[in-house]
Amino acid sequence: MTWHSLSPTSYPTALCNDGSTAGFFLSSNLPSSPKNFFIYLESGGWCYDQATCDLRNKTSPALMSSSTMPPTNSFAGIFDASPLEDSVKVFVHYCTSDGHMGSAGTTDEVNYQFRGRDVVKAVVETVEGKFRIKENSDNRVIFGGASAGARGAMVHLDWVSDFFAPVRVAGVLDSPLWVDLDPPFFSREIGLKEQTKMVHDMAKVPEDILSEDCHKAFPDDPWKCMFGAYRMNFITTNHLLVSAQFDSFQLGEDLSNGVKTPWAIAYADGFGEEMKSTFIDLETSKPGAMHYSQPCYNHAISTSGKFFTTEDEEGNTWEDALETFLEKGEEDLVILVDGCDEGFTKCSQLPGCNK
Repeated sequence: MTWHSLSPTSYPTALCNDGSTAGFFLSSNLPSSPKNFFIYLESGGWCYDQATCDLRNKTSPALMSSSTMPPTNSFAGIFDASPLEDSVKVFVHYCTSDGHMGSAGTTDEVNYQFRGRDVVKAVVETVEGKFRIKENSDNRVIFGGASAGARGAMVHLDWVSDFFAPVRVAGVLDSPLWVDLDPPFFSREIGLKEQTKMVHDMAKVPEDILSEDCHKAFPDDPWKCMFGAYRMNFITTNHLLVSAQFDSFQLGEDLSNGVKTPWAIAYADGFGEEMKSTFIDLETSKPGAMHYSQPCYNHAISTSGKFFTTEDEEGNTWEDALETFLEKGEEDLVILVDGCDEGFTKCSQLPGCNK
């Protein structure tokens, strides 16, 4: 895939944290007559104040800049999936540290740009300008991402669907489903709810991507419209939602030293039950959604080899779920959720989780 910088003239605010121009990787060998266009937002966590952003800039500078992007790159997992074999593929580099949601310049409090929303909008418009996708209603756009990219795709999905109308749009969301649990009393960590509140304010996340209906439901808590357990209920575009029952990212953020002590294991047991319960609540979603959850301890495996090998208890892989969704899930609600009831230790060690 080949690197493309966004036009600084057309999109002057499509910037990385350090002010460098954002961009994306595009399929080098384009299909002759493409019908599917796959736009994928990169993963990579976030930061939520000057101190955490300074640390991120020190330890992961490539997630805050485009200056080191190579001219070509390749990506595994879902980018090699058979259902997307003949698609035009776009990999959006994540360099805004805001879950692809912000629209803020530097301030006296935080000396970084947070322009994720501006970058996503610029990429979508640039891809449309290049391929004229909307001119053929038989085309299909598959819009998604993993982890921070999935959360960004979650909040942008309905906007993307409106933008590309009358073309069909389907969402593929790998691990955006944070559940509403505070860190345990023995943890020193700042929980994901507090982080989300801080990013909402710091990055000045625009209201137009947070859903009017969601805002009406939570007028005093707009951060909830960035948080999977709440926001997923308001998505109207067809989508595939994937999340492990024991999401290793959220457990890692909530627990200071991993799932090792009896107290931490007990917390992980409760977390797994909450994740299962959240999926059950989402089963009232509108037709066109598909839910897929493995009873595993992992997170955002869509660009790794585990995309093809990790299985639920019925033997379904992530690739199987994607194929089912693209064939059936755009018409009917399909649920492939194991919901293991034997606790973190036994569930996370099931054979399919460790392939």
